[in-house]
Amino acid sequence: MATVAILGTMHDENIRKQCNFTLDRMKDIILRFKPDIICGEVRPEVWNKYKSDRSYDGYLGPNEYRKMIIPLCESENIKFMPVDWFRDDMVGRYYLEGKY
Repeated sequence: MATVAILGTMHDENIRKQCNFTLDRMKDIILRFKPDIICGEVRPEVWNKYKSDRSYDGYLGPNEYRKMIIPLCESENIKFMPVDWFRDDMVGRYYLEGKY
């Protein structure tokens, strides 16, 4: 039997502060849950670029991934699985450029 938890995130720092749901708070929740794997809103092809070149500075999912989730997975040996499979024509230009 597996236990699955869904942790919603907010992509805007100001909204996170207003709701008292900071990256530190998200991190604490994740660490308390002790996941074996985190599935996240990162495109697989971009994740592969990052895995082959850690200096990759292109779009790597919403800002909480680069700022907290991916570093946390790396430091705590939590497997990360990218699960953003939207085709380019299904997402807006701002999504692809990381400007939302």
